[in-house]
Amino acid sequence: MKHIPKIIVVVLAGLLIAAALPAPAAEKEKTELYTVVTSEELKAMLDRQEPGLVIIDARNPEEFQEVHIRSAVNIPWPRLEKDKTLLTFQKESKIVFYCNGFK
Repeated sequence: MKHIPKIIVVVLAGLLIAAALPAPAAEKEKTELYTVVTSEELKAMLDRQEPGLVIIDARNPEEFQEVHIRSAVNIPWPRLEKDKTLLTFQKESKIVFYCNGFK
């Protein structure tokens, strides 16, 4: 083990250098598919009447009837999974989903 071939050292050094380099520009330009919004951020969006805001309550109708966020639309998760056409909102819409977790 005292004599490590030079090629292995060179390859390892190259890998370490490559790992330390910044990501390519194309990767930096990728947009996130979604953003997590805190309850405080959502309240602020509601208070300022954020344009294009759509809130979807993915809980069952009974839970929705008990209590829900104002202006929320109830589309239970099982229906969303079966019928994606329920999500026909304008491209500029900011869609916020909420539920009580998966049971």
